[in-house]
Amino acid sequence: MKGVQRMEQLKWETKKVKVKDLIQLDINPRKISEDKKQKLVESLEKFNLVEIPAVNTDLQIIGGNQRVIVLLLVGRGEEEIDVRFPNRKLTKKEVKEYALISNTHAGEFDFEILDLEFSDIPIEELGIEIDGWDDWRSKQDAYWQVKHKKTITKCQKRLKRILYSATCLR
Repeated sequence: MKGVQRMEQLKWETKKVKVKDLIQLDINPRKISEDKKQKLVESLEKFNLVEIPAVNTDLQIIGGNQRVIVLLLVGRGEEEIDVRFPNRKLTKKEVKEYALISNTHAGEFDFEILDLEFSDIPIEELGIEIDGWDDWRSKQDAYWQVKHKKTITKCQKRLKRILYSATCLR
C-alpha cells in the first residue's frame, strides 16, 4: 500500500535508571487508595521490586506508576532500578492502550480520566472488563441529559422546524 507507513515492531530491553528520573504518566488511568498504597509499600519491603516499570523513550512511565510513587515515598529516589525500555517511542495511542492493558489487575480505574483521555481507545475491543465503568457512564449520560434537557429540547424543536421547512421547499 502506497502512503501507509509501517511502524517498527516494538522490542524491549532492560536498562538501569534512577527512580527520581522517571516521569509519571499524566493520564494514568489508575488511582490507588491509601490502604492499597500501604499494601504496596509492604509488598515492596518484603519482595522488593519484582515487576519492573515500563517506560517510553522519554522515561515517562507507561506501566508501574504506583510502584514508582511508592519507591519515591519510601525514600528510594536515588536508587537505580531496572526498567523496560522500548526500541522506539510509543505513539500516544500505544501508550494509552498499554496503560489500560497493564493496569487491569490491581487498584481502581479513575473513570474521569478514562472518560476524558481514553475515549479514543476501544476498551471493549481490548478485552478489558472494567468494573463499574458502564454504570458510571450511564450515570454521566443521565446527568448530562438532565443538565442540558432545555438545550436538547430547543435543538430538537429547531431541527424539526428546519426539516419541516426543507420538506415544504420540495
